[in-house]
Amino acid sequence: MKGENIRSVKKEIERCHWGNVKVFESQGVTIFGGGMLRGANPLVADIVIDLAGNVEAIQAPLGWRVTKYAKPIVRIPIEDFGAPELPAVFWHDLWADLVEHPGHVLICCGGGHGRTGMVLAILACVAGIVPEEEDPVQWIRARYCVNAVETMEQINYIASITGRKVHAKPVVGKKLGVPHMGWWEEIWK
Repeated sequence: MKGENIRSVKKEIERCHWGNVKVFESQGVTIFGGGMLRGANPLVADIVIDLAGNVEAIQAPLGWRVTKYAKPIVRIPIEDFGAPELPAVFWHDLWADLVEHPGHVLICCGGGHGRTGMVLAILACVAGIVPEEEDPVQWIRARYCVNAVETMEQINYIASITGRKVHAKPVVGKKLGVPHMGWWEEIWK
C-alpha cells in the first residue's frame, strides 16, 4: 500500500512544477516562478521577489568578493492562500522597476502555487503578455503550473487588479502536487 501511494505522489510531482520555471520574457526581464519547498533556487536569479519571507539574503561589506552572491530581494508579505491589499498602481510600479533593472527575476513563495501564481498572472497582464481576451489564471496554469492560483480570494484579486474576466476555478480542495499540505499523509496511508 505504501509503495502505491509513493508512486501516485511521484506522478503528482511530475505533472507539477519543480525548480525555477521560466514563465515569460519582456523588455529585458525574464520572469521565473517557483516554490522554496519545490526546489526554487534564488541564487541563480538577479532579483528575488519573496512572497513568504523564505529567502535569506547574503550580506557583506561593500567591496567584499562575496557581495557578488548577494541578491536584491523584494519582500511582499502575503498570507498563505491569501491576497495582498495592494492597489493596481503597485504592480505597475513594480513592473516599471523591474524593466529599469533587467535580468532574471524569481517570484517565489513556499509551495510556488497560490501566491506565486497570483503574482505571475498579475505581472504577465501588466507586462502586456497575456492577450486581453484570455483568462490570466488559465494562461498561467498553462505555462507555469496546473495548480497555480489556489483560492477564490486570489482569483478575485487578479480580476480586480487586471480588470480581466477570470473564469478559472480555485484549486484548493483538489489534490495538489507534492510537497503541499498533507502530502506526507498520502505517502504513509
